[in-house]
Amino acid sequence: YVRKPDSDNVYEAKGFLTRYSSITDWRDKTIVSVEPESVKSFSFRFPEGGYKLERTDSTWIATDLKSGETVRADSTKVIAVLRSLSHFMAPTFPKLPDDTAGIDFSKPDYEAKILLNDGSEKTFAAYQTKKNDNVFVLKSSERKVLLRVYKGTMRRFERQSIDQFKSGADSPPSPPQINVKSSGPVVVPKGKK
Repeated sequence: YVRKPDSDNVYEAKGFLTRYSSITDWRDKTIVSVEPESVKSFSFRFPEGGYKLERTDSTWIATDLKSGETVRADSTKVIAVLRSLSHFMAPTFPKLPDDTAGIDFSKPDYEAKILLNDGSEKTFAAYQTKKNDNVFVLKSSERKVLLRVYKGTMRRFERQSIDQFKSGADSPPSPPQINVKSSGPVVVPKGKK
């Protein structure tokens, strides 16, 4: 099979190379592809809440979309979230019409909006299938076709609180300080380490 980059068309080609694969393996499954440096803001809504990350002149601000509370965000934690968008791919495509049966496409379970520095916007939204709580049909502004993802794919963006974006949040505790009395310098005999 062959596929031109940025095309949804896959063609069967005869050749001397054989490989056992499905035509689906060759289709483009990109949800979005965004470089973290190009993001001005990222908002994510999920069943229990949502947040928005917004770049200011010198820092990032995290806003809880339910309460309106804002905190100054640790840029390394923001970049970790945004890196997930650099080559965000779906594992496969929905089984039609089974996966889409009964879905109300006006009410997403998960929804993301990415505003880029150039003013353009990219979006994706996921809708839970009626037959399996773990399977979602996904629509992306980057794709003309529907994609199929699993709950874990979407949950990677969830945060229990915007406090998790603060500096030092979720960091492991500092090791305990041990008071050691020294009886002087330690001398290592030559030839031993």
